[in-house]
Amino acid sequence: MVSRILRIAIGEALGVNITLNGKTVPVYHKVPDGAAKPFIEIIDQSETYGKANKDSKEYNGIVPIAVRTSHIGGGGGDIDVDLIAEQIEPIIETIEITGHTIIDNYLSGSIPLNKDFGREYQNAKVLNFQFNIIKN
Repeated sequence: MVSRILRIAIGEALGVNITLNGKTVPVYHKVPDGAAKPFIEIIDQSETYGKANKDSKEYNGIVPIAVRTSHIGGGGGDIDVDLIAEQIEPIIETIEITGHTIIDNYLSGSIPLNKDFGREYQNAKVLNFQFNIIKN
């Protein structure tokens, strides 16, 4: 399944290349309980196949990637989210998948998600990446 292969490729590429303040930012497909922020989460994917046929060689889908941070007392988290998010798009543009040709991939939009939990303020941004892939 292309979506699984794509998610693995994204996770591997981001997992070794994204940093904040000199530290690697972890990447998760499923966030473990108690995971320390900041982290990146490859949330899921929506997909369609060419001509509505799962046996088609064409795959179109959106992979949402969330960047999550938190700070005590509020402030600062939105900057960290942006610093991490800015590193993701150039890496996504270089993704390759063996046996497939990525015709197009681009950031189709982002959604900020911020919450105040008293002393802790959590910042997040969900980046939606659109992919068009053909199986070789």
